[in-house]
Amino acid sequence: FLSVIMFAGCNDSMFGLANIDLNDGETDFGDIPDGNAITLEYPSSSIVLKINREMEKVTPEVEGNPESFGIIPQLPAGLVFDTTSGAINGTAVSLLEPTEYIITACNTASCKAARLTIAVRNKIAVKIAAGLAHSCAILEDRTVECWGNNTYWQIGNFTVQDGISGPEKVLVSETGEIPLEGVIDIAAGYYHTCALIIDGTIKCWGDNMFGQTGNGSPDYYNCATNVEDIDNAVSMDAKGYHTCAALADKTVKCWGANYFYQLGNSEMYQSEEPVQVEGIDSATGVGLGEEYSCAILEDGTAKCWGSNINGTLGHDTSPNDLSPIPVQIDGVSNIFDVSGGYFHSCVLNDDKVGCFGTNYYGQLGTPAIEFSYSPVFITKEDGSIFDNVTKIHSGDIHVCASSNNEVFCWGDNSLGQLGDINYQTTSNIPVKPVGLDKISDFTVGYYHSCAVSYGAVLCWGLNHTSQLGNETHEGEFTVYEAVKVDGY
Repeated sequence: FLSVIMFAGCNDSMFGLANIDLNDGETDFGDIPDGNAITLEYPSSSIVLKINREMEKVTPEVEGNPESFGIIPQLPAGLVFDTTSGAINGTAVSLLEPTEYIITACNTASCKAARLTIAVRNKIAVKIAAGLAHSCAILEDRTVECWGNNTYWQIGNFTVQDGISGPEKVLVSETGEIPLEGVIDIAAGYYHTCALIIDGTIKCWGDNMFGQTGNGSPDYYNCATNVEDIDNAVSMDAKGYHTCAALADKTVKCWGANYFYQLGNSEMYQSEEPVQVEGIDSATGVGLGEEYSCAILEDGTAKCWGSNINGTLGHDTSPNDLSPIPVQIDGVSNIFDVSGGYFHSCVLNDDKVGCFGTNYYGQLGTPAIEFSYSPVFITKEDGSIFDNVTKIHSGDIHVCASSNNEVFCWGDNSLGQLGDINYQTTSNIPVKPVGLDKISDFTVGYYHSCAVSYGAVLCWGLNHTSQLGNETHEGEFTVYEAVKVDGY
């Protein structure tokens, strides 16, 4: 079994290979006779392998009848390179941090070079989530492991503990210590965690003071337990003390705290089981803030409900700071993602990020205003629009986004959540965390952040209850650079 992570783009460094242009891959021999020009392309620019497990053979697509293939540097022990085809197979028997290899294919007329990054891990993460002070990862086998604060059973391993420094498997109820399986998405609130299962059900665990685990009971749960009456969920999110899910029939249901109408049912009573949001019948996804909720609609717009302090709903509801029913985010369409923090929200508009609400810590990407009821688009240091964005996620008072397979963060950095000590207070512009390479997923907790890079999880920011998952940094209150979670 092979795990492959796709990354686009490359740089122009020559790596000391004579006569091979690594930008376009062809040697500089002048005119090349038709039929002799070589093309060389692997299915992905990176391969992530699990140690001691046989990999699926990776074979490049080639044209031009190459006579020989070469690779620099030598592959790790257990992997074999075929010099007649450029194929790679075998079983890696030692761990390997991401390492770039140069593969060449040559005939008498030309050569072509390709870059391939290979990493070998103990285990491979595919998706992550973070709560107030805990973090979780979905592994390639669709099980889940969590670490950090566990005072409300949010780790889901039958125990209660202030801080768990290393990943622990989430377990399921009524079957003993059997791991939760089949997970395709995960989300975390203050002290609870929820997982979307491949069959459309949702399981939650941890704090249940407001009914946010959705199982129809006020009891707290120390392992994954089914949410009531949900069997067709396609998307879900959790923040603060509530949880919402978009369903296959395009409706939305929410459960948990409702003191700011964040459940969207025109009432102000908490609910221990899912209730349907009024007026939403074309939802494709959901994104939550701490005291409000939003749904992305089929027509590319989004509607939000709940607390609207300083414009968190993206709609002026003055003189009221609450909306018990969904209201449309003003001034923007073609919305693909939405994420809320404490008193701010952000939307992904095509490939650009627009943020609104409170701006006390630079969450809106500008020092010029205190708050905005409509989206303010994030810009780079040179003043150009921050674009090519594919995902956004908001923490309490900071925001992160992925662009070109890299993560950039802005807003508050007083606890290291931007991942760069050069910005000790705040940043109005997107900052790339130190120590982080290409990523395939990322998440933002309330005061810490994490990302998946070549199958491993790396975290940075507040670490007071081991939410960064790195024993070497145990006892450090804040960490201003990305550090790898133990066990990967």
